[in-house]
Amino acid sequence: MILDSSAVIALINPKDVHCDEVTASLKANPQKPRILHEVSLAECLVRSSARDEAGEVLRFMEIMGFEFQSTSGVAGALRVSEIRMKTKLPLPDCYVIDIAIRLKLPLISFDQKLNSRAQEMGVETVF
Repeated sequence: MILDSSAVIALINPKDVHCDEVTASLKANPQKPRILHEVSLAECLVRSSARDEAGEVLRFMEIMGFEFQSTSGVAGALRVSEIRMKTKLPLPDCYVIDIAIRLKLPLISFDQKLNSRAQEMGVETVF
């Protein structure tokens, strides 16, 4: 499963209205990897870094079995730029779509615009 920052932020915050939904989706798919793009990781760490708690968030992600992916090189830049051109989404969302397409895994996001554009590009979405 590819998670964007909205899903991970909900997961690490038990008070978030979407926390139970993300937790249920991950429990229902224990055999699927839990993957986060490094740009989404950076987005998730902004608040915790400000509170000097980034280490705790990273430990939680390790315990939850998260894997981290990147989009590298010229080929990756070209793929992401094409996604940006087609979807008009912000670059962080384009990175998420890129890894979902490359790894052929469903996307967990609470961003409906991202979900809609991802579906248009053939990506299965959970919400």
